[in-house]
Amino acid sequence: MKQEHARSMSSRPRRFTRRAINIHGLRRKRISWLFLLGVNNSGTTLLENLLGRHPEISKLPEEGHYLSRVLPRPNPLKARRIWTERLEVFRKVPEDGGGMSAARLKWDWLGHYSVDGRSRFLMEKSPPNTIRGPWLQHHFKPASFLALTRSPYAVAEGIRRREGHSVERAARHWTIANQIMLDDLDRLDGSLLLSYEDLCADPSKEMIRITRFLKIDPYPDEFLRESLPIHNVTEQPSLIKDFNESSLERLSAEDIRMIEDIAGEVMSRLGYEFFTG
Repeated sequence: MKQEHARSMSSRPRRFTRRAINIHGLRRKRISWLFLLGVNNSGTTLLENLLGRHPEISKLPEEGHYLSRVLPRPNPLKARRIWTERLEVFRKVPEDGGGMSAARLKWDWLGHYSVDGRSRFLMEKSPPNTIRGPWLQHHFKPASFLALTRSPYAVAEGIRRREGHSVERAARHWTIANQIMLDDLDRLDGSLLLSYEDLCADPSKEMIRITRFLKIDPYPDEFLRESLPIHNVTEQPSLIKDFNESSLERLSAEDIRMIEDIAGEVMSRLGYEFFTG
């Protein structure tokens, strides 16, 4: 699939300008950008799949950093799921500039969206976007942001299980990424902070919050009762379910203490309770 994407990118015109991008009529059609923020294993895939079913939201076939050469990818840099260890590469702020890079990025992405007369938002989910919200806001206008958090216990366990990284590195990644994201939210004009736990506990209530925030039609409740692709232990489609407890069971007491020592301040800021008290 990635070879096909590479061929499609290389076959496009090399000349790209903001004027060329406007030919797509996004401003005329009042279509906005929607960015999902949240570290890997935070439930962003679940949220993306839910929102991607809404008729007013268009999504990319995969994470946007795989569809363009503009954004760095964690895998080649040996930073898969721990990209905060390379902040000098992945962190972007408006002061960094990058207008032409953003224009190229739009050009690359727009060729992959399926936009019809009902589309209101172009949604994008690349986990490192979590630490470049203000840069995206500066270059992608208008833009809205949904920021999703999840317990560091579950995130750290998931990163260790999927990538083999230590709990210490995973917890530090969770802490840095969420701290930056929370600080950045104050600089974003349109953002909504959500949690994986609330989404799983009452998906209907959370989807009402989201659709009201985006000012789009209500989300069909019947969609919430269907299985969705989700990153879990089995990698099988699942109904909306909180998997935090099963993640916690795979952590030792030492793991839990380490996570709390590293992430405690940000946990408190987000309202997450300490397991060990």
